[in-house]
Amino acid sequence: FYEFEFVATIADKGVSVSRTWKGWVKPKDVTSEMTCAQFLAAPSQAKGTISGVVTFAVPNKGYWVKDDTASVYVYAAGEYEVKVGDKVTVSGTKDIYYSLVELVSPSVDELTAGNGAFDYEANAVESNVAAIREIVANAKDEDGQYKFETISSYGKFYKIGGVVLANTDSSISYKWVISDYTTGEIFNLYDSSMEAGTLEKLAELEGKYVEAVFMLWDIHSNGYGRLVPVLSTLKEAAAPTVADDVKVANTKAELQALLE
Repeated sequence: FYEFEFVATIADKGVSVSRTWKGWVKPKDVTSEMTCAQFLAAPSQAKGTISGVVTFAVPNKGYWVKDDTASVYVYAAGEYEVKVGDKVTVSGTKDIYYSLVELVSPSVDELTAGNGAFDYEANAVESNVAAIREIVANAKDEDGQYKFETISSYGKFYKIGGVVLANTDSSISYKWVISDYTTGEIFNLYDSSMEAGTLEKLAELEGKYVEAVFMLWDIHSNGYGRLVPVLSTLKEAAAPTVADDVKVANTKAELQALLE
């Protein structure tokens, strides 16, 4: 609310009397057209309109919209009309769920139907588990706030190879992790934001080396990151060859970690 002050003065024959009133007025909601990057950088509760292509959708939960600057997650609980590959213009309010910027209370202003697909391979960056873990490790600035480069990496796609393993960390509720074949480093796979059939596919691939396109969903409350595999890209592949000296170094590191 904006505060205002109104002063009335009556003057007569050199004598004046004044009275002051104070009040508050609620500003009119203004929705501004923004790029996805501008929406990410806007103040919390800002009203914004973004346009882009739908890259990933989770039934009854929400979908991601991408333009040339970044991606924004549209929180749309319940049924919604958009599909992957559609071009949309959507308006809503900026909210923040832990570190994830969300466009909430969405209203679809324009919708151009696509072909039901998005070219994940063409839009993914070659990466590995270690590189994604590095994003998480350097997510915050000196003041403990999430960096813009961190939150703008959410919704991006990465080509990653690794071994599908069951999660053994009882403090984390997710069923599966992806493990780097060379180093053994792991990364959590976010169950509840996967496409239908993905969990079953991961169960088939348990213990096997796979290659897939993964989306970095976000970094959650306790500091762990969450990847989501794209089902259509998830497949078994030939494991890379690991040199003997690398195997020795990895085994040494594992033993040192156990001793510590």
